[in-house]
Amino acid sequence: MDNFDSFYDRQEIINTVAWICWHIWKARNDQIFNHVPVNPKLVIDKAVREALEFEATQFLLVSSSTTRRQTGDVNRAWAPPTQGSLKVNCDVMVNSVSKGGVVAVLMRNAQGKLIDRLVREVAITSVFQGEALVLRLACVMCDALNLNWVEIEGDNQRAIKLCVFEDVPPWECATIYADLRALAHRCELTFSWCPWSANSTAHWTAQARLGGSLPANWVACPLPCLVTCLTL
Repeated sequence: MDNFDSFYDRQEIINTVAWICWHIWKARNDQIFNHVPVNPKLVIDKAVREALEFEATQFLLVSSSTTRRQTGDVNRAWAPPTQGSLKVNCDVMVNSVSKGGVVAVLMRNAQGKLIDRLVREVAITSVFQGEALVLRLACVMCDALNLNWVEIEGDNQRAIKLCVFEDVPPWECATIYADLRALAHRCELTFSWCPWSANSTAHWTAQARLGGSLPANWVACPLPCLVTCLTL
């Protein structure tokens, strides 16, 4: 578990494994005692889907509670950019079964209004590679829109540090960081770390897309869960 980049990554893997084991046990009992045929793929898919739904529910409960308490930086809510400026929040969610993932890049103004977004499935080999990729996509979005002086936030301290300092990144992310540093320099972008509670909207969006519960019209008609995140 030391290879995972944060407590939340480790906790999500543990939760998913627990759900998978429970569903395997249930399917085994159904086959033995009720003679119900077992489709391994359906069992795993259902376990992962329910694990994601459970995690999303717990995330919203914890986020709402900690934001209301405001007891320190780790529970800090999303802070809007200065008037006339824009802020981009980004996050990645990894599918522990397929090794793929989903990245979410959300751009908001000083009033918290969603200006632009990018949510897509990606092929990645590690959580950290996903964190690097989503930061690069945030830079690509700003460059494509001809925007300067945009603040890009993420909740992975190591990934943000590699954007700010010229440290040598892991080899599997070297090309990604070289590209995003060049984009950031050209567009004069800034990077900052934020606690998990302040990145809740990007986190929820990536998680919902990974779990298949993000509708096509989620921006025009946001789900209640997303509305809750936007108001935290």
